[in-house]
Amino acid sequence: MIDEYFGLDTIEEYLAEFGPPKGFKLIGEDGNGFFIIGRLGNALKDAKAPKEFREYVAREMMSGDYNHLLQVAMRFVEDDYDDEC
Repeated sequence: MIDEYFGLDTIEEYLAEFGPPKGFKLIGEDGNGFFIIGRLGNALKDAKAPKEFREYVAREMMSGDYNHLLQVAMRFVEDDYDDEC
């Protein structure tokens, strides 16, 4: 489990310690759920997140409907949309 391996209990704890992965965004990207899961997984891999954490995030994204998947993914988006608008 994530807390045993990584020492963190939640996605929020990961984000508080490491911040969102650089370059992960949802605007202007394919909206397919599997594409989003893969894109976030690659961004976390590039950020050197452990495989177990990446798998945990993917399972969490798939544990609900499409709206839940987007809510989980949005936690990892950097707040720099003002620069793009």
